[in-house]
Amino acid sequence: MTPGPWRYDSGKIWTPRGWWVASVYEDMEEDIKGANGLLLAAAPDLLSALMMAVSALERSDYIQMDGDSFDVIEVSRAAIAKARGEE
Repeated sequence: MTPGPWRYDSGKIWTPRGWWVASVYEDMEEDIKGANGLLLAAAPDLLSALMMAVSALERSDYIQMDGDSFDVIEVSRAAIAKARGEE
């Protein structure tokens, strides 16, 4: 993955080095286009945060690991694998 943080500007997603990594489909309403662009720009940060959360949950002695907790971890692992192209 291209390292973040990324930023959204004028329909395009940019890296700190000025590389254009993605664009948002132009023919959609501005509010939807902007929301999609911001979500795409947040992708590297979201992936990193999710990986940290899974790691913390796996190490935690303070959380009762019931069925829902395991579901959260498994769903999170699946999302991480998808983002890495490992699914």
